[in-house]
Amino acid sequence: AGNIIETSLGNGSAFEPDYPDKLPYATIAVRQKGRLRSLLILGRVSGDELHWVSADRGMLITRHGRLIRTVGYTDNLIKTDFTKPDYFSGTAQPAQKPEPATRLIDLSPGNRYGIKIESALESIGPETVEIGKHRYETKRYDETCFSSLIGWKYTNSFWVDNKGRTCRSTQHFTPKAEPLMIEVTKHYQPS
Repeated sequence: AGNIIETSLGNGSAFEPDYPDKLPYATIAVRQKGRLRSLLILGRVSGDELHWVSADRGMLITRHGRLIRTVGYTDNLIKTDFTKPDYFSGTAQPAQKPEPATRLIDLSPGNRYGIKIESALESIGPETVEIGKHRYETKRYDETCFSSLIGWKYTNSFWVDNKGRTCRSTQHFTPKAEPLMIEVTKHYQPS
């Protein structure tokens, strides 16, 4: 089964809704279909990239809420390069009618490099999101993605607040794995 996870990202544990607020770190809760959610702590910041670490050193790397790399799964997204800026620049909501985008991804195992992903973003509309004890007024965006090279079609969803922060998302990262639902339980505050 290609979606078996080798880290605690998939083992999960229960935690109280206000627990992340008590931690001195930024955190995300991650869930995959059929598994408990796991709390990951922000371990490193490298420019616009946030490195979220699980209890046993599995890792998700995001850029403006976009999952760009995974570490610790049976199948991993090892690199993401956009041919032009991502819809989610982190400064504002995406354009009302965003242009289609192209990115190149590398997947492991199998030496699958430079896989072209074509995508189109659609604004679904306003939605209120509750994460723990916090409520966010967001706009939901659905991103339809397709790779003709490997015959992979999927849809990612993003809930973005008026500050341009992705509060919640559902993102696919390899053709064999269930998508990840990612909720920001405590936002990173650059100093």
